[in-house]
Amino acid sequence: MNIYFLAFILAIIDTYLTYKFFLKFKKNKFSKVILCFLISFYLILVLVRYIFNL
Repeated sequence: MNIYFLAFILAIIDTYLTYKFFLKFKKNKFSKVILCFLISFYLILVLVRYIFNL
């Protein structure tokens, strides 16, 4: 469960920074932010699982 929590926190930070620097002035912000969060959560979860299994 800690792996999911860590991936969730890192994905929120990644999504916030992406929104702040790249998506702030685009159209359809909400759908792009949700998509960015889901993709970053999945990728970070895969990376954290790999690191913890080493």
